[in-house]
Amino acid sequence: MKNIFLNIIFLILTIFFTWSCCLIPADTILKSAGMNTDIKIKDVFGEAQDVDNGSFTGVPRNVKVSNILISGQAIDVDISGNYAYVTNDLGALYIINISDRERPYVTGKCRDIDAANIVLVKEDFAYVSYTKWITGENNYYSECGFKIVDIRDKDDPKVVGDFVSGDNNRKTVFGLYIEGSYAYLNTSTYDNGSETNSFEVVDISKKESPVLISELELEGSPANITVDASTAYININHYDYDIDDYMGRSELLLIDISNKENPFLKSVIEVPSNSWGIYYSSGMVYLSSHHSENGEYNNSMLQIVAVTGEEPY
Repeated sequence: MKNIFLNIIFLILTIFFTWSCCLIPADTILKSAGMNTDIKIKDVFGEAQDVDNGSFTGVPRNVKVSNILISGQAIDVDISGNYAYVTNDLGALYIINISDRERPYVTGKCRDIDAANIVLVKEDFAYVSYTKWITGENNYYSECGFKIVDIRDKDDPKVVGDFVSGDNNRKTVFGLYIEGSYAYLNTSTYDNGSETNSFEVVDISKKESPVLISELELEGSPANITVDASTAYININHYDYDIDDYMGRSELLLIDISNKENPFLKSVIEVPSNSWGIYYSSGMVYLSSHHSENGEYNNSMLQIVAVTGEEPY
């Protein structure tokens, strides 16, 4: 008897609140949810009301679909087809099946890449940059370059090629880009309070034996690189070793690579510092930049540079 009485009360309350909601204008409902009312929609009676989708609060409205744990510190990721390729600081390349976004799983690992960093996937191969620092009794040095991994067998990827850019010196690979039969990379070599910076072009047509075919010295520390057709785009940050800090000056370099054996600098434009990320699309170069003062970051920005004319702006 008690259950029947409770069910009747629940039914009455349901009918009351349903009818009440129908009588409340749509803008009132949306305003109560914290939303502005700037565009027109129709309420349940067909009457126009002012509403919008809400203003951006600075917090993305996202939903985590899934995650998958890997060992060490995850560094970089690239996506090709139904697979994600992830590097970690323990020298491994993970191949992760993401065909079901809610249930990703590791299909294979390649462990033969010390200090794996940037990963770029092109067709049947993954290209992974590395800079391995080795400490001695009174000194330290590095081995750096990029490795070529055959990823056709997702369960058993294997290193098939290794381009060594620096060996037994203090050299670092900062940027890597793959286009056709060539790899392009930025490097910096440190020596007694100074550095030498280079843009390198490597022939990767034979995966087992990549070969350096040209090198162009750069002024300033290269951050990253992107390539379109016959031009390479590199963002440069200038560093002062006397004060052991960046100088607050950055540049975008346009390098002509139409002749792979003889690249040359064709244009330079100053951009806000410090500039780190770079992306090219449809005649525009996109750069991430920020200013820093007294160890604090401020004025972070996206810089868009048109490079379709004779001179970028």
